[in-house]
Amino acid sequence: MRKIIFGLLVIIITGSMLFMAQGLEKASGVSVTANWLKPAQQSESISGGQPAAQEPVAAETSAPAPTPAAEQLPAQPPQPASQPTEQSTQPAVQPVAQPPAQPVQQKTLTASVPDAGKIILANTLQFTIGAARLSSGDEGLQPKKGDLFLLITARVDNEGTDTQSISPVMVFQLADTNGNRYSPQVISATDQQLDGNVGPGRTLNGQLRFEVPEEADRYQLQIDASLVGAGTFPVTVLIQ
Repeated sequence: MRKIIFGLLVIIITGSMLFMAQGLEKASGVSVTANWLKPAQQSESISGGQPAAQEPVAAETSAPAPTPAAEQLPAQPPQPASQPTEQSTQPAVQPVAQPPAQPVQQKTLTASVPDAGKIILANTLQFTIGAARLSSGDEGLQPKKGDLFLLITARVDNEGTDTQSISPVMVFQLADTNGNRYSPQVISATDQQLDGNVGPGRTLNGQLRFEVPEEADRYQLQIDASLVGAGTFPVTVLIQ
């Protein structure tokens, strides 16, 4: 039953389409053939009824569309070759390294006797003044702050027939250019002091110690030989 109904529908639809096609042919005078009712055929040429030769259709080669030239930028002027930076011919100033500050050192003073070794004749006694030196003392004896010890070696020869007593305080004295006077002081235990008795034909050796300011000056060591009937004899001592 379904097949019959389907066949009727096909007939009705086909007839309707043929009817419509005929109507179009009458109205336009052009034969319309339903392509879906018969296979496609090649058209016959109007003259002679021979089939028109089919011209070979040239295969269209899809040539790539010419692309517009790349937008040209204005030509840049040639850049000059980079020149080496002119270096200064002057050497770079280097910071001068400052030497470390040195502690201020005080000048070292020295003592001297210009007439060292000269024999001074005082009646029957002979005095010889030797070298001089400065000292800051030792563990036993030290000068007060700002002073130094001036040590002078001396020798006494007794050419008489009597024994003579030599006392440093009685025989020797030191004076500076300002008129200040200094008396001999006690010598330390390590040094021999010029003090004692000297017999006939004997010699007494020792040192004289004076405490003087720690500064350069010119001194005179005065030898008082009045005990033997002689006068006073000066001997120059320099501190510089």
